Amino acid sequence: MGSIAFSDIDNDGNQDVLITGDKGSRKRIAKLYRNTTVGDTPPTASCQDITIALDASGSVTILPSAADNGSSDAEGSVSLSLDIDTFDCSNI
Repeated sequence: MGSIAFSDIDNDGNQDVLITGDKGSRKRIAKLYRNTTVGDTPPTASCQDITIALDASGSVTILPSAADNGSSDAEGSVSLSLDIDTFDCSNI
């Protein structure tokens, strides 16, 4: 038999989880999982203007890191991407 309960045990605004159970032979267990997420803070996207030169064929592909200016997420790493990353003379 087991049970699960949700409560904000550390008063940080995030629900924590308590799981209890019976492993048989009178062995009872309890596990507390603290939700340590920073909350609902969205990531910070910070971009910078860049100047690029077209190659000999008149095109260029840029990496997301070239336009990044210190983007961050309080909950971990940031995955960078660009919706348009290839340019040619028609974009001028």
